[in-house]
Amino acid sequence: MRSTDLRHSTATLLLRAGVPAAVVQAHLRHSDVRLTVGTYGHLDLDDMRASLEKLPAVRALRGREPVQDRPK
Repeated sequence: MRSTDLRHSTATLLLRAGVPAAVVQAHLRHSDVRLTVGTYGHLDLDDMRASLEKLPAVRALRGREPVQDRPK
């Protein structure tokens, strides 16, 4: 394991925990927050699923709530 691996893991975990990107940027001493987010702010499959679960239609398809009929 390299120190770069630890830096990457720490930055990713901080961002996923909801720490503001500007704070993570300061820890890493990046000059631009876009570098921090672009390098360490990647999404994983669980993040993608969690975002889709916020849509009522997706929850309904999974049987978590009934689908409402649309008015015609």
